[in-house]
Amino acid sequence: MAFDDEIIKNAVRMKNCKKIWGCVFYTYLIGGILMILYSFLSITGVSWDWLFVLVGTDTLAPIAMFMILDSLISAPLGFFLALKGSYGHSDLCVFLAPALNIANLIFMIIMKSHHVFDVNPVPFIVCVTYSLACIITSSFNIYANITYRKLEKARGFPHFSERFVEREEARNMKERMKEYKDTHKSNKKIVSDMDDISPVNQEIEKYQEVHNPSIMDDI
Repeated sequence: MAFDDEIIKNAVRMKNCKKIWGCVFYTYLIGGILMILYSFLSITGVSWDWLFVLVGTDTLAPIAMFMILDSLISAPLGFFLALKGSYGHSDLCVFLAPALNIANLIFMIIMKSHHVFDVNPVPFIVCVTYSLACIITSSFNIYANITYRKLEKARGFPHFSERFVEREEARNMKERMKEYKDTHKSNKKIVSDMDDISPVNQEIEKYQEVHNPSIMDDI
């Protein structure tokens, strides 16, 4: 009964890990896409003439271009790290993904302290919201990966099904029986070979017993 409870609990833990990984995946994917779309659409928000924004003659052009560059770097890279850290189970990437967003968040706060977003604070709010959402989901991802490492050592991993465990045990037993039979067959062959050699040894011993020293032996 205790074994059944352990299988059920581990199955629930694995299911929760998969839910967290899915949440992290979609947060970084959808959030990153929205960040990139907003960054490009923000150009139309500050000026309907894209050329004025691109050449920098519009007063809000620096903010728009800054948001585009930031989103094109942080969003795809963050998604890649989150994907490797969640479904890829990478212990390194699971920490690099939130570290990237924390660094980006600090950078945005520094830019705000230099009055970059005084003219239009909306890009700052959008970026902070995205970064915080990624950091929060990444913290759950760290917990999920720690749990996953523990589950790797548990009996019945990764399916945690009684049928799966029974099937695995039956397969292991079959392999052990095959190994035992092969070893027994090998030992039996060695004994058989020794039996073939023993008559020769008996003849040598018999010869030594009947042989008496003579003058010819001295010669």
